[in-house]
Formats: sequence, C-alpha cells, structure tokens
Amino acid sequence: MMSKSLRRTCFVSLAKFRIRIALAFALCFVGTVDHTFSQNQDELLGTFINQWCLDCHSSPRPKADLDLGAALDALKNDDMWPVWRDVQARLIAKDMPPKGEKPSDAEYQELVAQLKPIVAALPITDDGRVRTTMRRLNRAEYANTIADLFFVDFNRDDLPVDEIGHGFDNNGDVLSISPLLFEKYMNAAERIAQAAFVDLQSAEPALIQQTASELHAERGAHLNKEGWVLFTNSVVEGEIDAVHSGRYRFEAEVAGKQAGPDLVEMALFLNGVQIKKFEVSGDMRLQKIGSEIDLKSGVSTFGVGFLNDYYEPKNPKPRERDRNAHLSSISLEGPLDIPSPTKLQVLLNAKTEHLPESERLNEQVRILASMAWRRPVDDTEVEALLNIVTELVREDQSDAQRLRIALTALLVHPRFLFRIEADPRSGEAQRTIDAWEWATRVSYFLWSSAPDAILTEAAASGALNDSAGRKMQLDRMIEDPRAAALAERFGAQWLQIDGLDQLRPDPSQFGDFTDELLSAMRAETVLVFDAILKEGRPMSDLLEADWTFMNEVLARHYGIPGVQGSHMRRVSLDPELPGVPDRMGVFRHASVLLATSNPTRTSPVKRGKWVLEVLFDDPTPPPPANVDGLPEDGRVTGKTSLRALLEAHRSDPACASCHKRLDPLGFALEPFDAVGRWREHENNLPIDDAARLPDGTLLDGPQGLRDLLLARPDFIRSCCRHLLTYALGRGLSKDDENQVDEILNGIGSNPSLRALVFAVIECESFRTRRAEISDPSESSSSSNARRNSS
Repeated sequence: MMSKSLRRTCFVSLAKFRIRIALAFALCFVGTVDHTFSQNQDELLGTFINQWCLDCHSSPRPKADLDLGAALDALKNDDMWPVWRDVQARLIAKDMPPKGEKPSDAEYQELVAQLKPIVAALPITDDGRVRTTMRRLNRAEYANTIADLFFVDFNRDDLPVDEIGHGFDNNGDVLSISPLLFEKYMNAAERIAQAAFVDLQSAEPALIQQTASELHAERGAHLNKEGWVLFTNSVVEGEIDAVHSGRYRFEAEVAGKQAGPDLVEMALFLNGVQIKKFEVSGDMRLQKIGSEIDLKSGVSTFGVGFLNDYYEPKNPKPRERDRNAHLSSISLEGPLDIPSPTKLQVLLNAKTEHLPESERLNEQVRILASMAWRRPVDDTEVEALLNIVTELVREDQSDAQRLRIALTALLVHPRFLFRIEADPRSGEAQRTIDAWEWATRVSYFLWSSAPDAILTEAAASGALNDSAGRKMQLDRMIEDPRAAALAERFGAQWLQIDGLDQLRPDPSQFGDFTDELLSAMRAETVLVFDAILKEGRPMSDLLEADWTFMNEVLARHYGIPGVQGSHMRRVSLDPELPGVPDRMGVFRHASVLLATSNPTRTSPVKRGKWVLEVLFDDPTPPPPANVDGLPEDGRVTGKTSLRALLEAHRSDPACASCHKRLDPLGFALEPFDAVGRWREHENNLPIDDAARLPDGTLLDGPQGLRDLLLARPDFIRSCCRHLLTYALGRGLSKDDENQVDEILNGIGSNPSLRALVFAVIECESFRTRRAEISDPSESSSSSNARRNSS
C-alpha cells in the first residue's frame, strides 16, 4: 500500500489545480438584432398579442405567470425579456391560444417570422456560459480509460454515481471532486497500479486473511468472541479482492460440535457456488479445510457453509441434542503459479528494450505519463515523478515497485482526473484547440475513453490539422468496437433509458417480467442506435426502422416467433405479424415504453413528456404546486378508461395548458402497454389512440405520431442539439445555437447519424476553447442593442 507521504504529496498537487466551478448567471444579451426589424413589425407583434393573448396573459393575474403586456412594454424600451423564446415555440406548435377561435396558418407564420430577430438577441441558457468547465472524468470514462490504457479491469460501481447536467453525466459544471472522492481515487490508483505491474523479482504468493469479525451471514449463524456459530444450515461469507488472476488456495479455520450419527459436514463456496465439501471430525477442535481454485482478478465472495444440521432436543444425552459448526477465519493465498508480465509491462518493455538498462525506467515513466495525461510530457514533469519514486521506494526494491508508485501518482494527478485545456491568451476571446486536445475531445465523445496510439500518433504527425485527416480518424474510430460507447452513454441518456435497470413493473400484473428481459430491452435500443451510426444509416431510421435486435426472451415478450438463443441478433420485422406495427423504430421499443410508464399502467403524460423533451426538444414546465394528479401506481378500474380519467383531469384550468400538449402525444402510444407489448383493449374497452393536437392536427395512433415527426425538422434539430451538448460537456450558448443552424444547413433534411457526428466535431464550438468571462456584461451587448443597431 502507498505511504502517507505520497498521499500528502498527491493531495497537495491536486489542491493546486482544484477547480472551483462558479455558477455565474449572465443575464445580459449576446449579439445584436437584425437591422430589418422595423417599427411596422413592432406594431404587427403588438396587434397580434393584443388580439390573441392578452385576455389571459396580462396583469393583474396573468395565466402561467406570463405577462405579455409587460413584455411588450419592455420591448418598446429595448428591454427584451426571455419569454419571447417560449412564445415563439408555442406559436410554432400552434397550441396557443388553447381553445376557441385561432389565428390562420398565415398569421401564425407571419408572427413567427416577426419574432426571429427578437429571439436571436436572447441568451439561450440561464447562465450564459459559453465555454466548457474543465471536466473531471466521469466514472464510466474513468473505468474505460483504465482498461484501454493500462489493461486493468476496474468496476465503475466502486466510484459514486455522477450527477446529471443538461441531461448527461459528462457535464463539466457538475463533475466536481471532494476529499471523499479523492480518497476513493487514491485507493483505486493503488489497486490499479498493483494489478498493472507484477513484481517478477519477488514473486511470492500473497496471503490475505479475514477474521470472523470481517465476515457476515444473512441467517442461521451468530457471532461470538470465538468466531461464528452456524446453528442451522447456513453460509458465512466475506469479500476478498484478488489483485492478479491465477491459481489460489482458499482455506477456512473451522470446528464441529458433533451430535447424531454423522460427522459435521461443511463446504467452501466461491461466489455462491459450492466448490468442495468436507467432513469435520473431532469435537470443537480447530482445523483447516481448503481447496485450490482458479480465480480472476477483482472482488470475489468466499463462503463457508454448514450442510447437515441436526437437532433432537429430547435426546437423553445433552451433548447429543444439537449439531453445530464453527468458523474462526478464512484466508486466500496466491497466485500460487509463477506470474507472467502483465500486458502493460510487455508493452513498456517492447518500447524501451533498445535503450540501455539505466535509461529504461525513466523512459517507461515518460511513456506512462504521456498515456495518462493524453499529451507529450517534458523532462521537468518526468523528473518530478521520479523524485516521488525516489522518495518512497528503497534502493533495493524492483522496477515494478517503482513503476507502481509512478502510476499511482499519475492516476491521482489532475492531468489524469481532469481534461485540462489551455485558456486563450490574455485579450483573446477564444483559441483553436491543439491536436492533442482535439484527440482527447473526440475520443471521449465517441469512445468515452482516452485516445489510442493511432490517434495520438496522428496528433503528433499533424494529420489532425485538416478536415480530411480528422474525417479519416473519425471513420476509423466509428468502426472500432469502442464506438458502442456513443450508443451506451449518449444514446441511452438522450432517449432517457439509462436508468432502466432500476425499473420494475408491478409483479401482480407482469409476473413474467425478468432481469434477463430488462437487459434485452435496453440492449435492443442501444444496438439499433449503434447500427445506425456504424452503417451510415439516416437518422430517420430511429423513427421508422423496420428492423431491430432481439434475443429469444425479448422476441417471446413481443410475440415474434422464430428467434432462439440468448444472443442479440438483427431481426427484420414482418408487418403482417400481430403486435408488429409497420416501421415504428424506437416508438415500439419496450425500453422506451417501460421507461415512460408507471408500475401498474401506461402513462400518456410521461410518454407525451418524453416525445416533447427527447424528439421535439420542447420540454414543458414542471406542474404547478398543489395540483392533484392521477395516482402514480393507481390501477384503472371499473368501466372507465385511463384516457377518460386524464380528460377529466385536463379540465382543471391549472393543468390544461400543458396537458393539451402532452396528452395527445401520449394517447397516440396507448396501443403499447406498460411493458411495451401491443394491445387492442384496456380494461375491456377498445384502445382509442386517435388524438388531436392543439393546432388541430389529427394523429392516427403511433404511425400518425411517427409521420408528424418525419414531416417536421424538430427531430433532427433535437438530435443535433443534444449531441452537441454531449460532445461539449455543457449547455449550449447563443453562439452554439448559430453552430446548430450551420450544422443543419450543411447536412440536409435527413442526414445519416455519422454525417451529423462529423459535422459536430468539425464545428467551431467543438474545435475552440473560449476565454473565461469575468464580467457578464462583457459577453453581451447592452439591453439597448436594438436601438444601437437601428
């Protein structure tokens, strides 16, 4: 284990670079307004708002706290309130005014056009942040990086769950670090370094012992000062972390209290599976039972069980009435076989074997530092690492011990834990990131991991300095299996199925639901997203694909015959089969439908909210306080449909404005039950999946919802905005919105996902780092922007 001296050294180093994330709220405006916004257009806006909006949205009690009268007055004084962005969104959706007579399509379109120069002058985010906070690796990125660079499997669950910002767990503003988290990083670094380097000069088996107080049992045993008493058939367990894979000896110190005709029988267990059974002779005489086992590195559960309980309370001989077993301790010794160099050691030796022996250690430390810090390192940095090694390692210790210390120090250094980029020079608004920084950005974007050797070589050679070179690397990286991380991390979070493993439908209604089925549900959506990326398929396939991925358990769930086996494979969907609606893409994925349901029933509100947030990128505000909704887990009983209950709920004026947008979208998906199966009836009543949007558009079930999205640009824009948010690790600014427009103009109306990814990594926001803004007023023009531009 590492000494306190190195812990103190590393913590001081981290403290020097500790990031203090400031959540500053820049509420001023960026940019100027189009010069063509004239007094005549001001009058058109005022006329429309007066005619159609002010009956509800004006003082003294404006609905939804939206006072458009005051906003109009402010606009006349060149003070543009952010409410106009919401107004524009509602006019595009044509869901305001909510009832009665409505403007004509031409009037809607005209006013949307009038609002464009106003909205163009508004900040996009509440805080106006225009650059990415220096990001800590999230736990998925940390585990992937450790595996890819140092060939050590690390369980990401050993680190705390990361917070979510702007919908994703790679947002720089929420990826902070605390002393407790640093301690976890220190412990992880020590274990990783030990696993990465086998000490071949002193390769002796390690002995790990656990006393009775370190063990635990769920039932049938109790702990006393002498150890565990197993008074009925039961198992006492402990967890041991094996650093290296290999052959080990697992032993337990036990004793038996004999009674009845048979000797005490005990067994050893590994991860819940019995591996060997023993007869324990003698009466309360400590003895060892053991067995050699092949073990993989990592944490395993070791157990000792009592197998043949005997109890005869009326036996005339008191000592013959009760048979029990005793456990004092367990131990694990190994690896017993001769260890081989690890993959990392083989790699380092191959890269330095041409050097004199006296220079190899220094060069190996340099290589490790360059890998960990994702850029070249200079002599001063290598010397600082070697000084730590010299301070903490005795002269007679091996190079493996020295490299363990060096790697531990590297793994708790800010340059590993954080993705650090140079700021622009003083007075510069932004700088183009260098090739190493770009390589890091794109590798964590696509792979959730560090750049590989090919990408770092491209950075060193200058191959990343032009678009063609970057495109070549992108194509290579997408073909790499690691690109599945974009589906696993971005796709699952964007489609809001990342927490699917925490969901369980009501077992009284869905008793055949299993963890295996749940896993297959998530895998289906992730594999479809990954195939669309790798095969260069259009984004619209997410909405209208007639193919998917299934295994036998998922196909049985859907009612699709002919799929056998546990592995996921590509399946073409026959629209003639019952329960297989034609070309429905993710709309029919059980992962999405389960994630947007309640445990006992579907939730049109959740499903409508999902469509608005994910596919239209048009989220609704949270529900008002003190409004009674439908019970989360309440069943629909009697002869009433869920739709009828929701329509009654929507009659509440406080709920109507949002539910008129949410409910029709959710009703269109009602033919799918709470676990994603097709159905024709609910509560013995035919499913009514027809729905009318606030603008009068009629949706004819799931297919109607799909066709609506395919006919509008909202879905592609939503994907682009979410993808750029994920790629940058922050919320979007006004300048980023201009980048979104440029990206969409350049890739066409139905681009491939691959083309969209390339456009994102080529855009200015991805390839530049902006300066910190100390004064929010510096990031925007004043509220007199309209006057100054006139």
